[in-house]
Amino acid sequence: MTLFLRSIGTLGLLLFGGLLAVVMMLPNAFERSAISFTKSEVTRAVIERYPDLANQPAVDGVLEGLSRFSSQLGIRQDRLDEMSASDLPEVVGAIVENLCTCGHAAPEAVSARAEAIRAGLQARAAVLGQGQNRLADFIKGRYETTVAALYTELITFLLINVVAFAGVLGATCVPRERRHAVFVPAMLMVASTIASSIIYVFGTNWFYTILFNDFLGVWYALWIGFIFAFLADIVMNRARVTLRILSNLPQGLTVPGC
Repeated sequence: MTLFLRSIGTLGLLLFGGLLAVVMMLPNAFERSAISFTKSEVTRAVIERYPDLANQPAVDGVLEGLSRFSSQLGIRQDRLDEMSASDLPEVVGAIVENLCTCGHAAPEAVSARAEAIRAGLQARAAVLGQGQNRLADFIKGRYETTVAALYTELITFLLINVVAFAGVLGATCVPRERRHAVFVPAMLMVASTIASSIIYVFGTNWFYTILFNDFLGVWYALWIGFIFAFLADIVMNRARVTLRILSNLPQGLTVPGC
């Protein structure tokens, strides 16, 4: 049992630690790989969004697709700016507050809700503007910002996984009489880390993540922790917490009646 756990911990530590060392020791190779990866993701996303460009030469089709997408983002940004400058936030804020208070919304509550809605619209417009700037960089063949963001994200991802597997390996070093108590939590940590890595690598839409700079960063560690807590509740607690949350969820989503 201990040997099996040590083997898994060592393999994970060697895999992610080795990748971390390579990325940090060979930044030029990483930069070339990051640029190649970004170009392939951009090309794939453009062809998926605009199939009519698939018959054009690769470079021309990608540039045309990026220009179209940039125009669409600009239109959406203008609409959001118009909405935030109009009376829409006040109208929506009043409706929401009256629903929550059965028609007895206080003016200051309506005003606060409207400001929150307006701030949300402005934040979304700013994100679309950031996406336009990133698309302009792609069109000009500039990838410096993207490479830097990917480098930070990859270092964070690998470092968190190294810490996770180091913890698994460290769990095998507890006194012999206590090892049986750490085996299940350590195996759950292994499962959580592997599951999180697979979901993160293959389940992320990398084009939109790169475009809007929507990287997980240190939140990836919380992702592992959430999956670990979920599995631990199922395996070690017979899913009591999970079932209680699910049973109370519909009640929590219900709008209070007047």
